[in-house]
Amino acid sequence: MTVRDRLHEVHAWLHEEFPVGVPVRLRVERMPKEFSDCEGVTYLDAPVLIRIRKGMTRSTSVYTLLHEWAHVLEADKAAWRETGAEDHSDRFYRTLGRLERAFADRGPSHA
Repeated sequence: MTVRDRLHEVHAWLHEEFPVGVPVRLRVERMPKEFSDCEGVTYLDAPVLIRIRKGMTRSTSVYTLLHEWAHVLEADKAAWRETGAEDHSDRFYRTLGRLERAFADRGPSHA
């Protein structure tokens, strides 16, 4: 299974286990120039889009997807639009921890 296929498998699992009420698209590709040093980025405008940098290891790519999904779950869209800042608060990291534990305990089987 390719890294891209694995990410789409985990993405489908996240939609089922941690729904956000809107579709979240996933792209695995070269990052835009302004995010070239990032492993992933989330765009909250409709439709929501998560971009994961192509060429990373499977484990780094999956962790990045979990991290970005936590941003979607915790997003205060109005605050993001006003400040342009990401939320890496304690609440965000608690959400990310829940995603990581759920993935380890009951995530899609590793192929």
